Amino acid sequence: MMRKFATVILIAALLAFGLRGLLVQGWCCKEIREADNYEYDGCGNDTRAQDKQENPYCGGTAGDCTKYVPAYTAYANGSDDKAVDVMNNVPRDYLFYLCGHGNKGVLACADVTFIIDQTCGNPLCGWCASGTLLGSKDWTKCLIAVFQTCYSAAGGTHGNIASSCGAQARLGFTETVNGGSPSSKFGKYLWEALCQGKRPDPDGDKDCTPVNISSAADYARDMVNTIFGDYHGYDSRSVQGNSNEVAIDCGDD
Repeated sequence: MMRKFATVILIAALLAFGLRGLLVQGWCCKEIREADNYEYDGCGNDTRAQDKQENPYCGGTAGDCTKYVPAYTAYANGSDDKAVDVMNNVPRDYLFYLCGHGNKGVLACADVTFIIDQTCGNPLCGWCASGTLLGSKDWTKCLIAVFQTCYSAAGGTHGNIASSCGAQARLGFTETVNGGSPSSKFGKYLWEALCQGKRPDPDGDKDCTPVNISSAADYARDMVNTIFGDYHGYDSRSVQGNSNEVAIDCGDD
């Protein structure tokens, strides 16, 4: 399995009294946290939560945000990871991002393999035959899981991915979402907002104030509409679990 590693590890900071989401340089997480993202067919080329080469948001340089100091070792995966590979990495992840194709209760991975919430009972079901169960690994370490696929927050005979996932906060979509450039822009602005803050407009400077997952999802949705004059399905975003969860936080470390 080919894997490209983001090479820079940065340090996150919190006030000593356990106040969540506040950043102070000089304080460190005791544990360097890991994050995985997976980009499959249909995603734009800058959808990565941790971009391979430049400005990898939650796992790279601070760029123009001098107070941006998160602590993630970021693994930027390509499109060759099978469902079992993705799930085997889950127990290490504090952040998880998958962009590609999906259906109700189903995430598509490489080589016609699938992550499914539950089996449907049909012995001829191809998704079940090539599926790895979403609950087969422990998600409890994961702060934020983003499933940027069609119907990832909608229920069907194979379950509901966003609802069933055990991460603290899960972002999915109840309707179809468009790939290509709209997908690329949604991913870009979502992770920027989570890790570096918002821009007043698509070309403006980031305000260097990271926001929670619900605010980041709304912001990325609105940026797509600003750029393209259409939401391209991203207005069907649904946050399950803790909608106030943040990426920049050392928690109780």
